[in-house]
Amino acid sequence: WDRRHGDGFGNGGLATNTFDKLDRWNWQNTLSYNATFNDAHSLNFLLGSEEQRTIQNRWGAQRTQISDPFFTSFQGNFTTITPANNFQTENFLTSLFSRVNYSYNNKYYATFNFRRDGFSAFATDNKYGNFYGGSLGYTISEEDFWKNSLGSTINYMKLRGSYGVVGNYKNNVDGLILSVPQSPSKGIPGNSVAANVGSMVNSGIEATLTYNAVRTTDFDWTVSLNLTTQANEVTALGSDGADILGASSGLEVANITRVGESLGSLYVVQTAGVNPANGQRIFLRRDVKDGVTTYTQVQYNHAAPAASRWTLVSDGTPTGAATQANSAVVTGPTMPTYYGGLSNTFRFKSFDMSLLFQFSGGNYIYNGTKAGLRDMRQWNNHTDVLDRWTTDNTDGSIPRVVFGDNVSNGSALPISENVEKGDFVRLRNVTLGYSFPSSVTKNLRVASIRAYGQAQNALLFTNYSGSDPEISANGNSNIAPGVDRNSVGQARILTFGLQVGF
Repeated sequence: WDRRHGDGFGNGGLATNTFDKLDRWNWQNTLSYNATFNDAHSLNFLLGSEEQRTIQNRWGAQRTQISDPFFTSFQGNFTTITPANNFQTENFLTSLFSRVNYSYNNKYYATFNFRRDGFSAFATDNKYGNFYGGSLGYTISEEDFWKNSLGSTINYMKLRGSYGVVGNYKNNVDGLILSVPQSPSKGIPGNSVAANVGSMVNSGIEATLTYNAVRTTDFDWTVSLNLTTQANEVTALGSDGADILGASSGLEVANITRVGESLGSLYVVQTAGVNPANGQRIFLRRDVKDGVTTYTQVQYNHAAPAASRWTLVSDGTPTGAATQANSAVVTGPTMPTYYGGLSNTFRFKSFDMSLLFQFSGGNYIYNGTKAGLRDMRQWNNHTDVLDRWTTDNTDGSIPRVVFGDNVSNGSALPISENVEKGDFVRLRNVTLGYSFPSSVTKNLRVASIRAYGQAQNALLFTNYSGSDPEISANGNSNIAPGVDRNSVGQARILTFGLQVGF
């Protein structure tokens, strides 16, 4: 980081070097048995075990106060050096699992599964958990009354219901694994431990429809649509139900896991635009008195002395600050409430083509990238700051520029201004192929030859202003999802290939 701007400014230049080594081995064994009786009863048993060991060692150091911006590597002439990003962990996972499938006349179905997992990294005395599930299915389209009435229009219809502590029709998850914050005095790396501290429930429906639109000798067209709805609610947290906040790499704390809300929901202070009279951001401070909640409009002025930066919008008198502790509200789930896909498969003589669209929505994203690009310290800015408030532009959408202000635009304090809908439709995959005729394959003494081209993440349709609504700066974090902080969008991948069968 160059000492002349950004994170490097306050450190006089900064360079970090990290070496990370991850060793993991995995051992799986499965035994299965299949049997059919009287051409009607079908039975399948599966029994398995799994063991996995993970060892990770990470070493790093950070150097600051560079003597000359000419140096652009860790080996440059820096004044100080301190440890950074050091981490060491070792854990072991052991699992036993089983599944039984039964079907009768390809019409009635039943499944039962069970697994027992043990994980050495659990912070409780009970390091094992038992998980089970079961489902029943009924293919109603196999009945004569269906075939005789609707069979020519809808040739397959199946009803299914399932229950379990792990699953996707409806599931009650007990012993929810979350990263529980710990006191720094305990000396625990990352100041958190994974523990079974809560419960949550997911509920929803799944539906799949497949339609053979055209089926001829030279041309086929098949359409398939699937849709899943999902409602998530945390039902218990620890012994006292205390909230768990989630941070983004030491930056904004924009997520909350709270009983009665969706896991990792956004937790931000509400704003009401820019005051046209003075160009200051308007915040809604939540005030509670005698059990009654009211919202007061307050404004922030970084240019004022620290003791009087917060004032009432109504008359400009100094007042208390709007903080996340006293004013933040839950502002929607980060988990999609619906998602699915639409695929189209075409075949015209020797050519084939497939289009797969995926869609998702109902969730919200905290655009921390936008907050950073509006930060008024030594940072690069987005071009939208050109619409800042000035005496000649009193209707500007961005507060007046004040050097050092990292509050008004949400970099230090998560605000509703940076919360956006995460709905999108993506052309996930498009493939075009050509299968060579048998006259060619016979001469080459091969069974088949197919040339194809493929594009992944070809197109994206969304109103989200960030680079990609389907990314997270915190990876697979269970308490801080749905945050975009300088995240790199998914790559568009073009593939060309030749498939040869022998």
